Amino acid sequence: MSLNWNAEKVPVEVREQNGTHLNLAIWNTMAIGVPKLTDANLLDATHRTRLWEALYGAWNYIEDENGQMVPDFLWKRLHLFVGLSTNASKLSTKEFLDKVWKGSEKQTAMNIAVNSLEQD
Repeated sequence: MSLNWNAEKVPVEVREQNGTHLNLAIWNTMAIGVPKLTDANLLDATHRTRLWEALYGAWNYIEDENGQMVPDFLWKRLHLFVGLSTNASKLSTKEFLDKVWKGSEKQTAMNIAVNSLEQD
């Protein structure tokens, strides 16, 4: 299934100045199971995005003034994209947490396997 999106309700200046972040916000809707960003669900979407980025890393990295790559967390600017809608599947809080837990279990198992190979 393709991911379709509509950002017509996001202010034009936000879309023009934040193209990369808009693209990330679109993909984020699928990751967090919130297909439409509204004023009513912004807090929940932000919490989910913050948890996602805490577990899996920031959606984006930028170069700081010292030339170091640092996380550019999407959750800090998600509010800019209220009005964005996609055809991503909607997940209840329980479904989202189950998804995150299963992903974390897989990541942990892979890390354990890699660490044991490195010790051999």
